[in-house]
Amino acid sequence: MPVHEEMQRICGRVINTSTEDDKLKIDSIGLFNIGELDGAKTYKLKLNLNECKEFSLFEGEVVVAEGFNDSQNRFNVCKIHKPVINPPAQTEWNLLKSAQEAQQNKVLHIMAAVGPYTS
Repeated sequence: MPVHEEMQRICGRVINTSTEDDKLKIDSIGLFNIGELDGAKTYKLKLNLNECKEFSLFEGEVVVAEGFNDSQNRFNVCKIHKPVINPPAQTEWNLLKSAQEAQQNKVLHIMAAVGPYTS
């Protein structure tokens, strides 16, 4: 990292910046974010992940990238931060147990889905 550059953190949704390839590749990873409170401005920033030791990203994922801007309108990433997903609280398990008891110990079926869904 150049000495005169200041480390920055940016948050956004991972996007594919390539118009030719559907698959996410290291040279076509970018971040998308909406600026201003009214959402009138949107920002797309291409990421340079060559300095990032390890990363695993998928399109649509929300991350925080730590690094610095370069003169070629890219953001040189040193580290990727992802939100920590906490396990369900014990009260949720107690709620499920009471629901099962209310069904007289018959099987309780639960289906959950999480997006984003991309190509």
